[in-house]
Amino acid sequence: YVREGFTRLKIKMGHSLPEQKKLIPRIREKAGNSVELTADANQAYTASEALELAEKLQEANFVLLEQPV
Repeated sequence: YVREGFTRLKIKMGHSLPEQKKLIPRIREKAGNSVELTADANQAYTASEALELAEKLQEANFVLLEQPV
């Protein structure tokens, strides 16, 4: 999608937290820094997991976490 000119991507989350945390930096790397990334967790995590996920997303400059719990 980035090659097609999209400047904002919504990424569906829901893998186990350890697996998702590994994927986040890879997603940012593939998308590049000029793309605005948002995440939709579809209520896949507990409150404490959501906070942990939010920290990792913030490190990768995601701008939004939708429905984490």
